[in-house]
Amino acid sequence: TGWASVNELYNVRPGELTIVTGYTGHGKSEFLDALLVNLARLHDWNFGVCSLENLPYERHVRKLLEKVTGKPFFPDKDERMTEAELSTAESFLKQHFHFINPKDVEIDSILEIGKALIYRHGINGLIIDPYNELDHKRQSGMTETEYVSQFLSKIRRFARLNDIAVWVVAHPTKPNRDNIIHAPTVYDISGSANWANKADNALSVFRGEDDEVQIHVKKIRFKEVGHIGRVDLRYERKSGRYYDL
Repeated sequence: TGWASVNELYNVRPGELTIVTGYTGHGKSEFLDALLVNLARLHDWNFGVCSLENLPYERHVRKLLEKVTGKPFFPDKDERMTEAELSTAESFLKQHFHFINPKDVEIDSILEIGKALIYRHGINGLIIDPYNELDHKRQSGMTETEYVSQFLSKIRRFARLNDIAVWVVAHPTKPNRDNIIHAPTVYDISGSANWANKADNALSVFRGEDDEVQIHVKKIRFKEVGHIGRVDLRYERKSGRYYDL
């Protein structure tokens, strides 16, 4: 993953579905972006990215450029990335990141584009962020529990048949004042316990004090991939990077 402490708990393996959750503003998408940059840099992985909350993608690209260079994009009290660094980072992103913005924001359309990216660019991973922004065409009479089960089964089957890693970001239900001090679990995601049952792995991102971020590994299906636990990372605001404490 690029972090020694995270490697003790969670590793990325093709063919598996990982659910990522966390309260709004706690950095679940930010952490996932940092993970993808690490995988691209360390293992030459390529990705299909459907990140609906980061539209327009120019904004998302800027955030990724900061993670690649380790420097802010806009003028800041800290050093700004140079034109040369920007150009090199842009080339890196063009090689490893392929953005998905379908007209029909429905899971079948996204998986169809993902299939094309596998053949055209050899992507190793697909990101769907977040579940809550997709168009969900639930059949008449189908319960939300049945729909979530069908939805996740379809994605997990896609991951395994194509031997790629898939991450789905899902918001938990709105916390009350008493439980905001704890990281949410996959059981806190609206829909049903299928979020826990169908996932191979589940991560919960929770922002602690100052720039400390907690990564809670809530589920690991196969023990050779990792195990349940918590690791703390330091978040660097100017670059969006995460570091082992």
